[in-house]
Amino acid sequence: MFAKCGNASVLRALVGLLRDTATDVCIRCTGAGIEFFVLNDMSTVALRLWLPAAFFKLYSCTEPDQIEIFASDLYNALDGAAAAVVLQTTHVEDASRLVVHAETDVLLPAAAAAAPLRRPQFPPPSHSDATLSMPSKRWCAVVKQLTMLGDDICITTHRNVFSFATRADALSSMVTVATDRLHGAPITCRVVSAYLRATLKGAGLAAGVDLSISSTNPARVHLRLRDAGATATFHIAPRHDI
Repeated sequence: MFAKCGNASVLRALVGLLRDTATDVCIRCTGAGIEFFVLNDMSTVALRLWLPAAFFKLYSCTEPDQIEIFASDLYNALDGAAAAVVLQTTHVEDASRLVVHAETDVLLPAAAAAAPLRRPQFPPPSHSDATLSMPSKRWCAVVKQLTMLGDDICITTHRNVFSFATRADALSSMVTVATDRLHGAPITCRVVSAYLRATLKGAGLAAGVDLSISSTNPARVHLRLRDAGATATFHIAPRHDI
């Protein structure tokens, strides 16, 4: 795999999302692009970062490959990088390794994990899920208002209205957002506010945010990034599963 990124600062900011979520990152390279996947230690938050081939100035991948490294190593290797940076896979002792060509060339060590990173299967949103789309600035304002008060956020839907509520001691806050999509039966989902707050860094790079909740699957916060179809998707376990 050879990938030349013309904006190293954006790539580093995206890698920062991975580093803030978990220690190890699994990187999958295909002809279509690069997928980065992390799962936190409690298995309560997973993050999938998808960078399609069009995200890069130059991209080629003749054979699918998979590497597990430390997210902090990749983040540090991108520190101080100029406008362009190159990610390239190489083989060392019959194992795939990642090389970062930035200010200096860095061969990143493989993550010394006891077992391969577990990848839960997350079904795509279905017609029974409730989905709310909003500009990233609006999402940031809602999350910041709610997370200042409590540790839990209760999200409920009724027809085309999403209600976000939190409470701490005698203080409480509620935000309602209407959507043009009609939903069926009401859905209630409780999540840890810190997990929603973790999406804010990525939302700053996004054009829009899609929130999907259901009665059976983890909450899904999908960030539509501004760069060439790139996306970052958080899957957040409901509070009763924690």
